Amino acid sequence: SDGSVVAWGSNERGETNVPLAAASGVTDVAAGEYYSLALKDGGVIGWGSNDYGVMNIPASAQSGVTTIASGSYHSLALKDGGVIAWGMNVVGSTIVPVAAQSGVKAMAIGYLHNLALKEDGSVVAWGWNAKGQCDVPAAAQSGVVAVAAGYDFSWALKEDGTLIGWGDNDYGWINVPAAAQEGVVDVSSVSYHTVAQVAAAYAKLDQTEVFGGDSATGTVKLAQAAPAGGAVVGLVSDDPRVQVPETVTVPEGATSATFPVFTSAFIGNPRTAIVQTSYNGTKTVSAYLKVKGNPSTATFNIASTVGGSTTKPVMTLSVKTPLANDTVFSLEYDPALSGPGTVTVPAGSLNATVPVTTNPLYTGSTAGVNVLHEGLLVSTGTITVAPFRASVTFETSSVQSGETTVATIYLNASARNAVVVNLSSDNPAVPVPATVTVKATGRAVTFSIPTRAVATTQYTKVTATINGNAYSGNLKLIPTPGVRSVTLASSMYGNGRSTGTVRLTQAAKTGGTVVSLSSSDPTLTVPTTVTVPEGQYAVTFVATSSDVSAVASATVTASNALGSVSAQTTVSPLTLASFTVTPTTVAAGGTTVFKVSLNAVVAVDTTVSLASGDGALVPLPATITIPAGTRTVTFPVTVGTPSKAKLVKVTATRGTSSLTRTFKVTP
Repeated sequence: SDGSVVAWGSNERGETNVPLAAASGVTDVAAGEYYSLALKDGGVIGWGSNDYGVMNIPASAQSGVTTIASGSYHSLALKDGGVIAWGMNVVGSTIVPVAAQSGVKAMAIGYLHNLALKEDGSVVAWGWNAKGQCDVPAAAQSGVVAVAAGYDFSWALKEDGTLIGWGDNDYGWINVPAAAQEGVVDVSSVSYHTVAQVAAAYAKLDQTEVFGGDSATGTVKLAQAAPAGGAVVGLVSDDPRVQVPETVTVPEGATSATFPVFTSAFIGNPRTAIVQTSYNGTKTVSAYLKVKGNPSTATFNIASTVGGSTTKPVMTLSVKTPLANDTVFSLEYDPALSGPGTVTVPAGSLNATVPVTTNPLYTGSTAGVNVLHEGLLVSTGTITVAPFRASVTFETSSVQSGETTVATIYLNASARNAVVVNLSSDNPAVPVPATVTVKATGRAVTFSIPTRAVATTQYTKVTATINGNAYSGNLKLIPTPGVRSVTLASSMYGNGRSTGTVRLTQAAKTGGTVVSLSSSDPTLTVPTTVTVPEGQYAVTFVATSSDVSAVASATVTASNALGSVSAQTTVSPLTLASFTVTPTTVAAGGTTVFKVSLNAVVAVDTTVSLASGDGALVPLPATITIPAGTRTVTFPVTVGTPSKAKLVKVTATRGTSSLTRTFKVTP
């Protein structure tokens, strides 16, 4: 073609009078009711009738136009993917909707309605809609490759070679005949009829989508029965992962033959392959097969675990179909999990395992491992990870205050690494260490609590904190009896004993209550401790005084962890109370009895010094001992023989006290 326009037929309004401007270089033509259009150098040229302004070509259609179309009394031009319309507009035929102002690749024009085919395969319609010719059905909203418009009906040709019609069907205008039910490669309509071109050969598939590694069955169909010797039809797939035979032979006299479709397993996004026939250079209809990546699943061998525990979860990555090559997957872990960065599913295998380590965390969560192939997320394995929890238990639920008890921190799982547990107590009487450590691979730790004595029943909360989570146990403190009083004689003598009494504020505890005793002065000694028997309120003790030469004052203190009480006493020196001689006159060689008495009973053997005015006549021992537990001692003395009667003085001395007696010794 030389790009010139030839016109013939009715010339009632000059519509066949081709102007000089359209004599060459024309790339498209369109004919209206009484006018004609030509496209040259991207601009529209018109001639003939100008009824309804059909010759008033808008300035926007003077350049950049790629195709044109004419109806009875309005026209369309396609420019930069947008539709331009002009002419009769009684029913909105030339009011282009926003959807048709961009992304349009083809147009069709009816009597007073228009169709625009978008790049995305959807259809936009506008204008006269008396018969629903502008009500685009859902099936024509995607996958459309061509459009056509009749007087008041519309057509869409789908990529699978099927036709969809809508609008006026008074005379069966949109009833697709059997011969055009599939394999259509082109369609055209004019006022009241439609023509469709059916491919000489085309392929159909029994499935529209499969997983990689699965298969399908295809069928080659002919528009006419195969000639003698059969018809050899070429086949081609645009995706190497979808394999078809190079040719398939349709037997003589037949109109179809089947062929296998194989797919390769792969990991990745779905892809759509196109399978086409090749037959004597004729147009064909593409068959589309969506091939989905080999599905993979990631599952754990356990549903839940404790973060940081010795439990070792294992994730299994499985694929639906064995892969042809070793396939490496990248792994991304939530903070609660860690493990290798990749895992490889060997060629021909269906799965691979991944050892996973859990990490300590503050709160429980569902943690995941994302499995990626070439940056694409293909599956996620999830497991519930709980934090370490602890129970705080005691040797007994209650303890006598002042005694030591043992506590145990028990974790909900064995720890992979050592776990430091922070401890606290809400009661100073129950002091706990700042921290204890559960050893690696261990699950529990014990520690001692030396409680302090308290006077009343108390309840204490001991708290163990792990990774910010606190867990508590309660311990009851049984009160310890306090010391109410200590009593003692207000005075005593040296080398003496006095019985004192310690009294408690309440009955002594199980096993007895120990009270410490002390004396402020060494002249008075007391036991270091006394024990009030279980269930009793008091106990006695003995205070022992030493031999003093002067009055001494001593304070006796009774104490335990809850406090102390005191009592005072004085220790006076021992003195002679009496010294007697019986009889007071004794003959030579006779015996007299001496009696020495102290002012108090002594607790230990106590000596009294003796002196005689005539040791030869009245031989007295230097000392005499008053036995412990008594205050008096008597002893006989045999006198000598004087030459004449003689008065002899005898003296008993104890400390600073002294008594002298005189008696007569006769010849």
